[in-house]
Amino acid sequence: PYIKEIAGRKRMFLLGTVSAVREDSGKFDGSATPDLALIDSEYRDVVWIDAKHPSQWDQKVYYQLNEAWRSSEGIGYYYAEGKDALDQQTISIDSIPVIPKVNKNQETIDRLQRQIDSLKAIGN
Repeated sequence: PYIKEIAGRKRMFLLGTVSAVREDSGKFDGSATPDLALIDSEYRDVVWIDAKHPSQWDQKVYYQLNEAWRSSEGIGYYYAEGKDALDQQTISIDSIPVIPKVNKNQETIDRLQRQIDSLKAIGN
């Protein structure tokens, strides 16, 4: 058994090696790297993997079985490689901080406005 968490869920596979000997071949090279096959225990699908690159096994399994997994399990996309420029959203941030406008003479304006209002009130 080969149990790995792929695409957000633990999955069980059977790991098998495949080697063949021809009848007319007098010599068999047993040191050659055998072909490896992972059989998905749930979907019964065979994935041929490269024995020399085990770091790529999960990705290779996902690429072959992702359609079945997405349709039956409703999972999203994993191992997304390149994103198009349209898929990438950027937020532009201004490097200059916004400084609120403050009237330095506001107190003087308010004081003079009160004086004008009081003079108008006296004149009426």
